[in-house]
Amino acid sequence: MFLGDLPCGGVYTSEMGRIVGVNEEFTRITGWTQEQLEGELLDAVLSGGARIFCQTHLWPLLIQNGRIAEVYFHLRHKEGHRVPTYTNARVIIRDGKTRILWVFFSADERRQFEAELIALRRQSE
Repeated sequence: MFLGDLPCGGVYTSEMGRIVGVNEEFTRITGWTQEQLEGELLDAVLSGGARIFCQTHLWPLLIQNGRIAEVYFHLRHKEGHRVPTYTNARVIIRDGKTRILWVFFSADERRQFEAELIALRRQSE
């Protein structure tokens, strides 16, 4: 499977967290170009809280279990605003190289839907 085939943001990192590949959808939702991202740490595109959460919680879980699923956190857009996402990742070993495949599902529409539901609930009370 190629990153370009994914219907969501996709990133390959080394086991140390360096970005080795991104797809077009990831660059669209973050505003960064492939050239700007490759070679950078994944931390570069995480919001402050997400960066700490990833370093202290996600990486250890990923190493221990080989995968993480349905984690909610914010990416950092090039223009500075936060991008809400749900994230899955798993360890992949191919040709003797360990890579982490990260997929990022935008949560903007879900947040808007939840806000509308909350507003309707308040109106009905």
